[in-house]
Amino acid sequence: MYDFTKNEMEIIKDNLMAFIANFGYPRITRGDDGESFYVFTDDSDSWRQYCYNIDYLNGWLYGCVQAACGNPKRDEEMREMCNSASFRERYAILYGERETKNISGHKCYVFTYSEDDEYQDANGALYDIVTRSWRN
Repeated sequence: MYDFTKNEMEIIKDNLMAFIANFGYPRITRGDDGESFYVFTDDSDSWRQYCYNIDYLNGWLYGCVQAACGNPKRDEEMREMCNSASFRERYAILYGERETKNISGHKCYVFTYSEDDEYQDANGALYDIVTRSWRN
């Protein structure tokens, strides 16, 4: 099925099997130089990833599985929060400490940080988890 030497297959077998379990079978072709690989993840003629050697391919497979399985865990809530944030709120997310509070029956995150910080406008930025929006 794959054009790997016995040694190459030994290197990538664990991560390849984990990739297949999570995403299905990739099409992997060897590059013209004999060392590199092109990874296709669908029926397209366009490759998804170029790997210059077997170790790089092994690392890429590992990274895909780790990202899909949440190690580190994906934080959809944080991504949504950041996507809707203005500069003020992004500053609060980056530099503030997140505290969870119940405000008007809604679970909210309040971001606060040192009073010595130069950008005090972002102190106390509030994100409503229920409405998924920033409050002023």
